[in-house]
Amino acid sequence: MSEQSLEPLPGSLHAQWVRCGKNWCRCSEAGPLHGPYYYHFYREAGKQRKKYVPKGQVQQVRSAIELWGALYPPISSFRASLRDINQLYKTLTRRTDMKDEDPEIEDVNEGLAPYFEAEARRLARGGKSSEE
Repeated sequence: MSEQSLEPLPGSLHAQWVRCGKNWCRCSEAGPLHGPYYYHFYREAGKQRKKYVPKGQVQQVRSAIELWGALYPPISSFRASLRDINQLYKTLTRRTDMKDEDPEIEDVNEGLAPYFEAEARRLARGGKSSEE
């Protein structure tokens, strides 16, 4: 699998150390376990699955999982961005409300609507800019 044909891969990659189950092995008692062995964890039809990843393919699988994360960011990052925008909006409108008390504060509400609309559209696209 080359870098150019890398397919996005959902899930996560984990290293695990295992006990082999042979009575005479060093791992059977309190000895060190075998590993690390790498597994790709993912969901299929609502159930968690795990698939062994050979050592030679670990970096490719890791890159494919990172590519998935870049293409499909978690909803929590979207919520965090919306929370930041909301906080900024509240701060700016508070300053606008104070304009009557302090004439030096300029009207920041003018021109903000296009910014917030553009930012909401960007976030709806998963945080990607329109140039991408």
